[in-house]
Amino acid sequence: MVKQYLLIILVVISTIGCKDQPDALEYNQKLSIQNNRVADAVNTFYFHLQNDDLENADTARKYIVTVCDSVVFELKAINAFEGDSALCNALINYVQMQKNHALNEYLQLMEANKIIEQLNNHNQTPNIDAIAKAYLTADSIDNVITLNDSLHYTKASALQRKFALKHGFEIDENEAAQQDDTETLP
Repeated sequence: MVKQYLLIILVVISTIGCKDQPDALEYNQKLSIQNNRVADAVNTFYFHLQNDDLENADTARKYIVTVCDSVVFELKAINAFEGDSALCNALINYVQMQKNHALNEYLQLMEANKIIEQLNNHNQTPNIDAIAKAYLTADSIDNVITLNDSLHYTKASALQRKFALKHGFEIDENEAAQQDDTETLP
C-alpha cells in the first residue's frame, strides 16, 4: 500500500515538473512575442522617420532601446528548451543588434533626414550637392542596417526551421511571407 502512494506521488511530481517546461511550439511562440515587441518599436520609429516627424522618431528611437533592454531581460529568463538555447541566443543577438542600431545608425539616419529637411526648407535655391550628400549618407546607413538585419534574420530563421523540424512542428513559410516580417522571428 505504501509503495502505491509513493508511485502516485512520483507521477504527480513528474507531471508538475513537465508543466513548467513549455512544449516546443509554445517556446517558439514566446520567442516570437518578444521579437514582435522589438519589431513594433522599430516600425514605429520608421513610421515617424518616413513622415518627417523627427521629434517623435527620436522618442521612438529611445523607446527601442528601452524595449530591447526589456526583451533581452525577458529572453534571458526563458530557459533553454531541452538544453537547446541556440534559437533564443540568436534572438538575443538580433535584439542587441537592434539596440545598437537605435543608439547609432537610427540616430545617424535622423541627422541625415534633419539635414535634408533643413536644406529643402530654405527659400533660396537648394544646394543640390549638400542634398545629394545627405541622401547618399542616409542610403549608406540604410544599407548597413539592411545588411545587419539580413544576416541576423537568415541565421535566426534557419535556427527556427531547424528547431521546428527537430521538435515536430512546421513554420508556414507561405503564411510568413504574406504577413508583415514582424510576425515571425528575425
